[in-house]
Amino acid sequence: MWFLILVAFISLLVYLSIFKVNTYWTRKCVPQLTPLPLIGNMGSIILRKKEVSHITQEIYNSFPNSRYIGIYQFRKPTLFVRDPELIRQITIKCFNNFPEHSLFNNDENDVPKNKGLFSLGAKSGWHDMRKRLNGGFTPNKMKDMFGIINESVDTLVEYLSEREGAGVDSRELFTRLNCNVILNTMFGIECNCLKEPPHKLFSMGNEINDYSSWKFVRIFATTISMTLTKVTFKHFWTILS
Repeated sequence: MWFLILVAFISLLVYLSIFKVNTYWTRKCVPQLTPLPLIGNMGSIILRKKEVSHITQEIYNSFPNSRYIGIYQFRKPTLFVRDPELIRQITIKCFNNFPEHSLFNNDENDVPKNKGLFSLGAKSGWHDMRKRLNGGFTPNKMKDMFGIINESVDTLVEYLSEREGAGVDSRELFTRLNCNVILNTMFGIECNCLKEPPHKLFSMGNEINDYSSWKFVRIFATTISMTLTKVTFKHFWTILS
């Protein structure tokens, strides 16, 4: 008897906890996507049914007349902002009130990604990084970059013309194009990653964007609990070594 009462009580607490989390945005009168218990709106990402870009587009289109939408990163309520002017206020004018970017990778051990503009917070150097990037994207420099990008795209068109009728790996092809563009525009290094042996930066880019099952598990874990992930993975690697 007491066991059944205890089970019922615990079940009620779990239900109320889930209900409270999953109605967070509704209680604040913010339009939200209907979440699933525990996983929120991350189901398609967990099952790897859709690309993140497709999911983002679906979220964006779900409430076309709203400036923002409430979604759930597992049990974490997250605000998805649609309005450009509101984005400007959040990222520039009122940045001190919105310093973190929890939707993006923030694993401190993943150096290339955690130093990106969209992963940095107020304490980790967002302002400094923004100042550096502003200097590199002036109108005159953007005009020069456009011409260089055009040259890289022309090289791509020429490469595809030579391989007319042959199959290509689209992901690798555009990764090589990106490598060309980045090396030429940002570092002034002339190369042709489409025809020549891959540049070292190409290999590094592939490694950064490699979302194998193991990396996906790590990203999934950091989204739930960064502290727990650090402890767990550190202990795991200690055992392996």
